[in-house]
Amino acid sequence: MVSVNLSIDQLIETIKGLNEEEIIQIKLALDHDFYVSDEKMADLVKRKQDLIEGKIGSRSWEEIKKEYESV
Repeated sequence: MVSVNLSIDQLIETIKGLNEEEIIQIKLALDHDFYVSDEKMADLVKRKQDLIEGKIGSRSWEEIKKEYESV
């Protein structure tokens, strides 16, 4: 696996420079790797609504890392 450090803007510009077949390959790979089922999407939408309505809370990433750093 090749590791490349690009900003999102650099990545977008790189993709814009690809031919149509390469762009389709990237789209198919992303669709496959980041597929979210209808069930998972419904759960995400419900969780977001619960957060907006104050039914659930959130924690900072730093708080979560601190809690699990000994694991």
